[in-house]
Amino acid sequence: MNTIAQQLLELHVQHELGNFSDTQFQADLQLELQEFWLQLSSTKLHDFISPEQVIDWIETNIIELKLHAGVAKLIGQIVGDIYTDNSHVENGLSALITREQIEAFIDKGLTQEELRQELIHQGMSNEITHEVITELLYSGISSYLTESNVVSQNAQKVPGAKAMMRMGKGIMNKAAPKLEEKIEAQVKKYISTALPDVIAQSESFIHDSITDAHIKEIAMGVWDSMQDLAVSNARDYISAEDVQDYTQLSYQQFLSSRQSPYIKELVSTGVNSFFKAYGNKKLDTLCKDFSVNADSLEKEVMLFAPKILQVLRNTGYLEQRIRARLERFYRSDSAQELLT
Repeated sequence: MNTIAQQLLELHVQHELGNFSDTQFQADLQLELQEFWLQLSSTKLHDFISPEQVIDWIETNIIELKLHAGVAKLIGQIVGDIYTDNSHVENGLSALITREQIEAFIDKGLTQEELRQELIHQGMSNEITHEVITELLYSGISSYLTESNVVSQNAQKVPGAKAMMRMGKGIMNKAAPKLEEKIEAQVKKYISTALPDVIAQSESFIHDSITDAHIKEIAMGVWDSMQDLAVSNARDYISAEDVQDYTQLSYQQFLSSRQSPYIKELVSTGVNSFFKAYGNKKLDTLCKDFSVNADSLEKEVMLFAPKILQVLRNTGYLEQRIRARLERFYRSDSAQELLT
C-alpha cells in the first residue's frame, strides 16, 4: 500500500470511529430510523419475508434447537431464586390481578352453560366420585341400622339390654365370622345397583339448584378470602424441592413435546394466520398495531448501545473491525492505481 493510501486509510478509520461516539451514533441512528420508517410505509410484509421462512426459523431455533444440559440447571437455579424471593411475603394475589378482573373472568365463565354442564357430568361420572358416594351411603345406612333405628333406641332404655346386644353380636360373629362382611358386601352391591339413579338425580339437582348468582357468590367469596394472603403462603404446600422437581419435569416435557407433529402443525397454522392478517399490509401499519415506531426503536437501541459501544471501543475491537473492512478497499488494485 502506498503512502497516500495508508494516510487515507488512517483518516478514514478515525472518521468511522468518530461516528461511533455516543452523540454521533444517536444522531446517525435518528436519521437512519427516519429513513427506514419511510421505507416501511411503502413495503409490505410479504416483500420482506415469507411465512415459510418464519416457520423454518421457528423450527430451527426453537423446535429443533439443541440445548446444553447446563440450561436445565440454569432454569432450575432461576426458578429456585424466584421461589425464595422475599417479595412473596409482602405481596398477595391482588398484586397480580384485581377483583374486577377476577369478576370479569367469572362472568365470562358463567356464559359457557354447555361447558359447565359437561364439567358437572364428567365430575359426577368419575369413578372416584362413585366410590365416595357409595361409601357415604353405606356409612349412612350402617349408622342408621346400628345407632338410629327404633330397636337400638329402645334397647338403650332397658337396663342391661345394650350389653346383651353386644354379647349377641359377639356370639353371632363367632358362629358366622364372615356374616358381617357378607352383609356389608350385599349392602354395597345394592347401593352400586341404585347408584346410576342417585348420580342422575344428583346431577339434575346440581344443574337446577346452583344458579349463576350462587356460583358467582361462592367464587367471589373464595377470592375475597384469598386476595390479601401473602403469596409466600404457597410455600406451606409446595417446598423448594417440589418446585425444582416440577421445573425439571416441565422442562423435559417441553423438550419432548416441542418436536411433535402436532406442535409443528400449530406453529404453521399460527404463522400462516398472522400472514393472512398482515402479509399484504404495509409494514408501518403492522408496527403501529404493535405500538412500534421510530422513537420507541431509538429508545430501545440507546438503552443498550452506549455501554456496548464503550466496551468495543475500549478493547480495540471496533477499530480492528473498521480497519479490516476499509483496508480491503485501500489495498485494492483500483484504489492503488487511482492514488498513485
